Amino acid sequence: MNGIGKVISEDGFDLILQVNYIAPALLSMLLYPVFARTGALDKAHPARFLWVMTEGSGLVPFDESLDAHPIEALNEKPYEQDATREPDDSRMQYFAAKLVCLLACHEYARRIPSSAKIAVAAAAPGLVATEVGQKDINGNNLEPVDFETLVSVRPRTPEEGARTIVLAATYPVEAVWKVGSRHVPFFTSMQEMDTEYIVQKSGDPELRRNVWEDTVRLSKLTDDEVDSCFL
Repeated sequence: MNGIGKVISEDGFDLILQVNYIAPALLSMLLYPVFARTGALDKAHPARFLWVMTEGSGLVPFDESLDAHPIEALNEKPYEQDATREPDDSRMQYFAAKLVCLLACHEYARRIPSSAKIAVAAAAPGLVATEVGQKDINGNNLEPVDFETLVSVRPRTPEEGARTIVLAATYPVEAVWKVGSRHVPFFTSMQEMDTEYIVQKSGDPELRRNVWEDTVRLSKLTDDEVDSCFL
């Protein structure tokens, strides 16, 4: 979800942040028992959990990383709305939400027990020609944006964008996780890249922990709802 302006959900979250980060993070914790059972079926084939990212994460400064509660700060961040096109600040909020996804997937992989046969990866489809960022919250068309002219990149078709996701989901384990299943590879354009090449902050273990802990705090999760390794 992108381009809708500042909208607060029924849960009290910025909707762009909730859809693109908080919901996937919560889902990753709720699905952990399923992943653990699946991974235990065949030690040679761990369960795979893929986080879908965006290369645009490298465009945001993420000043909220300096805050004691970075997710709360991102949630409360004001930004402009525009009735005719996707607001620039709204686009930056989308990129920031995907950036914290990148931080969280590393922390998720660190927290799961070593006995759990679960492999985590991140993949970015690239700039894809879809309706994301092209409609407002009510489904009305915004003024079209010529991304090819704007960023000098030809948008991919959905099929082309999906190939990188399919790679991480289906290629042999040893081809995806070349240095072991505790490593979190990042794929874009059908190849693995160092996440720090995209976003330098992605390699900060303290920031990863801080983002995760603030997410759990805001979500008010308890050990009755998710495994204690995530709390």
